Amino acid sequence: MRAIKLRNFLTLFTIMLGVLLTPTETLAVVQNLNGQSGKTQTFQNDSNLAISSSNNIHSLIWQGLLPIFRGGTGANSFTPGSLLFSNGTTISQDNSNLFWDDINNRLGIGTTEPKDYLEIVGPESGGAGIAVTSRGTFPVGLIMYNNTEERGGLGLSIGDGFFANEALSEDTVLYSYNPSGTSNLILATGDNPNARLTITGPGNIGIGTTDPNAKLDVLGTIRGDSTLFLGNSSSPGCIAMADSDGNGVTYITANDGVLTSSSTKPSFCQ
Repeated sequence: MRAIKLRNFLTLFTIMLGVLLTPTETLAVVQNLNGQSGKTQTFQNDSNLAISSSNNIHSLIWQGLLPIFRGGTGANSFTPGSLLFSNGTTISQDNSNLFWDDINNRLGIGTTEPKDYLEIVGPESGGAGIAVTSRGTFPVGLIMYNNTEERGGLGLSIGDGFFANEALSEDTVLYSYNPSGTSNLILATGDNPNARLTITGPGNIGIGTTDPNAKLDVLGTIRGDSTLFLGNSSSPGCIAMADSDGNGVTYITANDGVLTSSSTKPSFCQ
């Protein structure tokens, strides 16, 4: 019985001794690299992956640029402010055409020195600085809103039948847009802008006034160097002039070369 136990113990001891004396594959690799200071070992299936050895210290390193398919960029470095994009092979930059000013928070297209939040500099010849195209059935090429869409905006469009006036179907149209109601289109000038021309939702035009009460309402002097034509064959012309004392209106009409003035409003005067 003791002989059997002794034989089993010797068998187990022999196996353990064999394991301890026979190095594993990993230990063999480490032993082969020990003492190889300044040596770099490359892998047969990936030349970018290598093991660098300094005495008995070994480092797993990557040689060269890390490509996109490995999660890298394929580039050495980028200029500050670069907006990166893929050229199909690597991540690239083109600062002369697309640039971000991180100090002033400005985006430049066609310039590396944008002077506002967005500056687009078109080519010196050929093509426009900016082109906006509608791809849907709504004909608007460009709409600019206030910070909420409940207030008026400006639309620029090439009509295609969307507009009530079919004559606009092929024209370039500039119009006031307000989803919540009618809005006016106002042209203003000056550093502290003053309204110069107002077109109301119903279609009245005001010059010098933002509240025109007629198809054309002018606050100021009118001059011309040609013909002023009033009326037509079915609606005679009529001039209404306020009296100098401010207490009434004088109406001036014409018939066969004869002017007639009256404080009584003719029926055909609007």
